[in-house]
Amino acid sequence: MGRYNNKKTASNKSKQYENLFEDRNVKQIKQFRTPKLKYPSKEEVENLDLIKYYWAAGDTYMKLAFNFYGNKDYWWIIAQFNKVPFEGDLRIGDVLFIPKPLVRILSMVE
Repeated sequence: MGRYNNKKTASNKSKQYENLFEDRNVKQIKQFRTPKLKYPSKEEVENLDLIKYYWAAGDTYMKLAFNFYGNKDYWWIIAQFNKVPFEGDLRIGDVLFIPKPLVRILSMVE
């Protein structure tokens, strides 16, 4: 079973990609969608283990996901849980919380 078998896709017809569509001779492209984390309630957060982490030079969400979850593909959990979707919005020393255990977090995915 491939890692993309159960991933949702979406069609992208955005005008910003017109040159890409023309180069590929297509009218749209299919893209894999990032799952959405239903933000946990206060009670659900209290039942998670939250690891306090200080953003450092060279960090990426993928590196953190690999270090804390053993799989870089779960980068989006850290981003969505902390409500900071783009790494560029983080500065050295900013605090992130890494929610664990992963299996419990995944049960909150819509």
